[in-house]
Order: sequence, then C-alpha cells, then structure tokens
Amino acid sequence: MELEKYFWFFNDNTSAIYFSDLMISIIGTPNGKRYMKSRNRNHKFHIKSKIVQEIIKKMKYKHSDLNIEYMLKFVENICKHGYSVTKYKYIRKERPDIMNHVKIIEKNWLQYKKRKLVLELSMNIENLKLNLSHKE
Repeated sequence: MELEKYFWFFNDNTSAIYFSDLMISIIGTPNGKRYMKSRNRNHKFHIKSKIVQEIIKKMKYKHSDLNIEYMLKFVENICKHGYSVTKYKYIRKERPDIMNHVKIIEKNWLQYKKRKLVLELSMNIENLKLNLSHKE
C-alpha cells in the first residue's frame, strides 16, 4: 500500500523534528502552500523545480531525494485533505488493531451520550428554579 511509505518517518524518534522542519520550510516559501494544494498528486515531485529547491534550501535538516519525496507527498496529502483525514485514512487501511480500539471508544462514547440525554430528559425542571431573592 502506498500509504505505508508516507509514514516511514514516524518510526524514528527524530521524525517529528524532520516533519516540523519541512512544514516550516513550506510555510516560509512564498508559493509553497499554494504549490502543495494545486499540484497533481499522481506525479512525483520535481526535486529540481524552483519551488521544491526553495523549500529544500530553507530546511535545516538535509535528506536524500527519495526521503524528501516521501515527506513532501505526506505534507501534500495534509495540505489537500487535512491532517486528521490523512491520519485516519492510514489507520483505517494499515492498522486494524488501532481501528478496533477506535470503534470501541466511539461505541462507548455514543452510549454515554445517549444515557446522558435520557437522564437530562427525565429531569423535573420545575424543581430546579433558582431562588434569586435569597440573601445570606
């Protein structure tokens, strides 16, 4: 599955540093954000393109062309679909163990919300009037 390669750097303790470094570089590049949203995601990044070179130049940490490609693809996915969508797409497809836990949490949360609503509806609101004239 292609999604695996976009998450390779999360296995490393320094991945958050690389990822944030790349994001800051994209944001700091005049056309970086627009380029990420507008490009055709079916094509590879042109490492020699002017915008990609600008992004790489602004990056504090240097990587191989292949690593840059994977990281840029991951960021592009976030720019187009949002981080949570990207993250959950990966979890649904690649991590059924985590997805099972998510389903259990969602089920319990829905049961809690339902019980809370039933309790609120069963309350006698007439007895809950505040006595604003009471002075201590």
